[in-house]
Amino acid sequence: WIKSWRLPSDSPNVFIGGYTGFGMNTAFVDARSFSDVLDCCAFNNGSGYDFRFGLAGEYWLMGDFSVQAQLGFGSSTARFNASRQDSILLIDSLEKVNTHVLNREYTLTSSIPSMELGLIAKKRLFASHFSIAFGFSGAITLPSESMHELELKVSVPGVELDRELYTPNEMIKGIDITSFIFKPLIRFEYDIAMFNEAYIKPYIQTDITLNSRVTREDPWRSLTVLGGFSVLFSY
Repeated sequence: WIKSWRLPSDSPNVFIGGYTGFGMNTAFVDARSFSDVLDCCAFNNGSGYDFRFGLAGEYWLMGDFSVQAQLGFGSSTARFNASRQDSILLIDSLEKVNTHVLNREYTLTSSIPSMELGLIAKKRLFASHFSIAFGFSGAITLPSESMHELELKVSVPGVELDRELYTPNEMIKGIDITSFIFKPLIRFEYDIAMFNEAYIKPYIQTDITLNSRVTREDPWRSLTVLGGFSVLFSY
């Protein structure tokens, strides 16, 4: 990252800047997960999105090896679905009592904000600007009263129902969220020089939560794939 190797100068090895990233997640649960929210039926695996940004630093130990640190904010949102069918008696226009199928569709939306710290080791590949990096990040959950929202939609095939009466939303406060999440990660980067002693690096990253996002009795682990970039300046 210097103008010319022929000039008597030192190559900088400490860079500081910022990062951002956005991606999709898949949330894995089982029949026990969120049993305190619904006792009638189990939620399926969910999906959603992650958004992250913060400060980043990189220290080059050698020309092809560096260590990185990140400190920032993260937000993970996931939606889970569950369903149930019951029988219901309704009076039709001819004042006859008929049996119908009552469908209940539940959607649980969880949005978890956190402070995140990451430590990453990076190795350049084949003397190019491509790199592979391994590391881990830890996420400290930030408490919020609006983390979880439960939506209920009720329908009876062939019958018009009052949507206001049958589709209430409810904020759920009984889910015990884990205060700290540990996530190993792997990342692919490409360094692009912007000008002397500064560069931008697009990256693709995947990480997975080793411990559950909720209590030990209610498994909930997330696999995230995201893309982003960092902008770094020599210090």
